[in-house]
Amino acid sequence: MFVEERHQEILRLLNEYEKVKVKELSKRFEVTEDCIRKDLASMEAKNLLKRTYGGAVLPDTLHPGHTNILSIKKKKKKKKKNELQNSPFSGHLS
Repeated sequence: MFVEERHQEILRLLNEYEKVKVKELSKRFEVTEDCIRKDLASMEAKNLLKRTYGGAVLPDTLHPGHTNILSIKKKKKKKKKNELQNSPFSGHLS
């Protein structure tokens, strides 16, 4: 299997299962874990996935431990606060 074919299959698996593990990919493709780690690093550089400890997830997936989950929560909280401040009823709350 060529590298690009392996990358396409990794993306297909990510779309299906939302996460992949280095050990499982290594067995599936019959290559070393180091080879899979290099594949994941290359794919992360293209923003196709986000590497995690022992595997990878899609860039927008909200898994525990995914680095973007805190920033997303902060954005939602800030948006809600802005909506409340701009509400026509905000002057009546004081």
